[in-house]
Amino acid sequence: VFEKKTLTGVSPQTITAYVGETVILPCRIDVNGELPTLEWSKEGLSPPNITLLYRQGCETFGMKNPAFLYRTNLLLNNLKDGNISLIIYNLKLSDGGTYHCRTLSGKQWEIHAILVLNMGKSQHYKWMQASKITSSIMLQSVFFFLRNSGRAAGPGLQRSSTGLLLSFACHLEIKVPESGGRLGRRKCQNARSPVSSPHSQ
Repeated sequence: VFEKKTLTGVSPQTITAYVGETVILPCRIDVNGELPTLEWSKEGLSPPNITLLYRQGCETFGMKNPAFLYRTNLLLNNLKDGNISLIIYNLKLSDGGTYHCRTLSGKQWEIHAILVLNMGKSQHYKWMQASKITSSIMLQSVFFFLRNSGRAAGPGLQRSSTGLLLSFACHLEIKVPESGGRLGRRKCQNARSPVSSPHSQ
């Protein structure tokens, strides 16, 4: 059984990130020779609470929490320099919380960093969420033209003395797929409604 302890002088750092982004939680150690076993864990996470476990030169997936599967990594090219920062991709609101960076020294775990990750919703994220539900925008084109009398005919076009008012409307449907792209589809429709022509009376 390995004992876990907190190093003196380790104070929590706060980092703010946004949903859908990538964040790096910083952690550094002194490396003398081979890189020790290292672990990133999150407080309050349903067991297992491990977000990344690295030992003997590779990541071990067996003890990793499924919520972080394929979403975390290390700066592999910087490990030899003691940079064992954690990368979290495609952030979710549920990723907010306190993370611990530990290494195994002998039979004891030593905490090197405590990171408090605050999650926020960016304006872009809010727009994306709203756009996932099909949005309909009705654009009413208003035409004014002068008849022989010189008076404005009002919205639409008065076609003849039969008094048909032709209105032109554009129905813009915006759909955003899960990948974040945008598809626009426009439907046009003509609506006719009988009106009384001042020249037919």
